[in-house]
Amino acid sequence: PIEWLIEQLNPPREPSRTPLFQSALTLQVPTHEFEARMDAAGMRIIDLRPARLASQFDTTLFLEETSQGFKGFLEYNTDLFDRWRAEQMVAHFKTLLSALTSQP
Repeated sequence: PIEWLIEQLNPPREPSRTPLFQSALTLQVPTHEFEARMDAAGMRIIDLRPARLASQFDTTLFLEETSQGFKGFLEYNTDLFDRWRAEQMVAHFKTLLSALTSQP
């Protein structure tokens, strides 16, 4: 866990920053077999993400694979970035992904 790693490394602390990194990328890949089993049992999966009032890091990009492709959202620290800058970061990420997939 991250708490253990921070304890072991004991990095210098600055209250306005996270101790090891400022950005995170989370990729959720659903297990279709699990979803099929849930459907067969008459159960369904619902999104229970907690509403956060503050970003845990400077930026966190959440991506999820769906049958239509990837969907996601960018969570960002509004003390550091405005909406325009966040939208630019997402646009740059899309450009990067497009370049990576155009010439495998």
